[in-house]
Amino acid sequence: MLSLRDNARLEEDASNPDLKGLQCLANRPLSSLDKELKEGLLVYPHSFKESASLSGEEHLFDCYAEGGRALLTTYNLAGFLGLNDSELIIRSRFEPESADGAEYFLHYLLYRTGDMQLLSLSAGTLKERVFDYLCLLFPAFLKSALAQGLFRAYCREEHNDSRPHGPVAIARHLRENLPFKGTLTYTSRSLNYDNPLTELIRHTVEYLNTTAPGRRVLTASSENRQNVQLLIAATPGYRHGQRQEILKRNMRPVTHPYYTAYAPLQKLCLALLSHEKLAYASSKTKAWGLLFDVAFLWEEYLNTLLKPLGFTHPRNREGSGALYLARHMLPTGNYAAFRRYPDFYHAGNSQVIDAKYKYAPDAILDVNQMMTYLYRLRARYGLLVYPSQGSLTESRAQRYELLGLGEEKQSALFFYPFSVPQDASGFETFAQGMRRSEACFKDFVRTLA
Repeated sequence: MLSLRDNARLEEDASNPDLKGLQCLANRPLSSLDKELKEGLLVYPHSFKESASLSGEEHLFDCYAEGGRALLTTYNLAGFLGLNDSELIIRSRFEPESADGAEYFLHYLLYRTGDMQLLSLSAGTLKERVFDYLCLLFPAFLKSALAQGLFRAYCREEHNDSRPHGPVAIARHLRENLPFKGTLTYTSRSLNYDNPLTELIRHTVEYLNTTAPGRRVLTASSENRQNVQLLIAATPGYRHGQRQEILKRNMRPVTHPYYTAYAPLQKLCLALLSHEKLAYASSKTKAWGLLFDVAFLWEEYLNTLLKPLGFTHPRNREGSGALYLARHMLPTGNYAAFRRYPDFYHAGNSQVIDAKYKYAPDAILDVNQMMTYLYRLRARYGLLVYPSQGSLTESRAQRYELLGLGEEKQSALFFYPFSVPQDASGFETFAQGMRRSEACFKDFVRTLA
């Protein structure tokens, strides 16, 4: 197994068999990998449009060999990937070294941002850990899909009665109704909740109920139990023996302009049901993987802390919450110009906060960006918040008193290192340390109000 950290550069022996096996994935944009390995690769968030830091053109990793050595470069993606007999794990650079090899930081971010349960994950093989994460994602994906309503699709139904309301099936009629019994065999099409996609989700629920991790996530909350019961009630035609047929009927990705959340759920269900083989019927290559955009998770995690404090979180991919720096005067009218998206701002408290998934903010680019936001919003305080491997007592905010207009308003810029525990003895201890860091961060933000 090849083990790396995100946003890192390192040298590796070019003859490493795992590196050779994964070489075909190097130096390629993520969008092409997602398309080529569409049945085996799951990326969270499941749409590049949701992530401010991913466009699909980023690479999973780059690899250049020279003189028997290979130079590897990784980016903001972390997770697990397998291709045939080769395995790759990319951990967050802020992930503490745990005795059991588990990913405490990634697990905690998912728990806080994805409305998931805080459960102990397996420290077994890479495939077992991938399965645990897939189980952890399932309730959140199901909840997101059901928020759009139960999926309905036109289904072909066969009938044999005296009230035909569809094309008569002559061959079946002759086979089933001779001698004549007063009925006709025919087919009809109608919108139905019990369709191949909902059946796929039902098969996934039944499969998860046979595994310990699956039972834990399905019963971890009353909401999860209610969602499962809703799905069971909608699929009275479920038959365990039809699983392979249902899998085949779901090999084509669902596309619907309204039920958009069902596409990633379908992909997740296929991954879970195919987990034992880690191969897919329409793919000759045994590829599987689960990747996370950690920069996206870090920003969404901070949103869970700041939203209750009244902060606005603009979404640049969705085009919502934008700020404009100027007006453009034209004969046809005035138009807003120079659109910008700060991560978080609170007009009432006169604060702007930017999430930075890096060791330290850039003294030029990040500071210039924050100055733009402060000027535009006439805000008094700006915070650049980034993960820190230092202890809570060592992670002190650096305050910079601003000059010029900032001096007149007594404004300040803060570099705020958010402590990520590095010496936790287990996941519960790590979670407790994160909660202490959260409390300190929120207290600091409140003092600036």
